[in-house]
Order: sequence, then structure tokens, then C-alpha cells
Amino acid sequence: MKERVLLKQNRPVNHLRKLGPVSAGLGVNLAESPSFRLHLGADVLAIILGRWLRISKGEWLAIFNVAVLKATAELLNTSIEELTNELWQERDGRAKRIKDSAAAAVFATVIGSFATWGLIFIPRLLRWRGRL
Repeated sequence: MKERVLLKQNRPVNHLRKLGPVSAGLGVNLAESPSFRLHLGADVLAIILGRWLRISKGEWLAIFNVAVLKATAELLNTSIEELTNELWQERDGRAKRIKDSAAAAVFATVIGSFATWGLIFIPRLLRWRGRL
């Protein structure tokens, strides 16, 4: 007969302890990943442009969603690359395919971000330019 393990109650303190690894992971990526910083910088520019152009709440949601999706893809890409480097010390076809696929996922989110930004910002910038 299997022994039952009693789970700890979901207490806020237990959830707060999980923030340590979260902040460590973000810190490492900010410090060591130029790509992560580049994406973050682009998102900051989108926020500045959004404030200046006074975009709607729905548009803010779209900007936020693509920023989170892009950051998530970049963090996962970095994790996959690190794990692949650890598992396959020598360069072989499997490691290359894994890394290329992860990089392609990031690229897809970047294209989605550009499309979202374009749909939101280009019409407003054209209207603003027409007022000059």
C-alpha cells in the first residue's frame, strides 16, 4: 500500500519563497543575455511610444501580451541553450537542431511583436504626422 504524503497548505509565505529563484533567473538574464536586454529595451520603447500616443486599454493589453510572450520565449531559449550545452559537450546535429528550433521560437514572437506594434503605432504615427 502506498503511503500518502500530506501536502503543506497553500500559504502566502510558501509562495513568497518561490520569488527568490524568479529574481535570480531574471537577474542572470539581465546581466548575461544581450538578447534579453535588447528585447526589454524594445519593450520600454513601445511603452514610451504608447504613452506618447495615448493608446487604448485594449492596445496596452496587446503590447503587454507580446512583451510577456517575447520575454518568456527568450528565457526558455536561454534555458534550452544552456541545457543543450550541458548535455551535448561536442557539437552534433541534435544540439544544433534543438538550439535552432528554440531560436526560431523567439524569432516568431519577435515577428508577432513587430506586427502588433505596427498595427497599433503606424496608424497613430501617420495621423500625428498629418497634423504637422
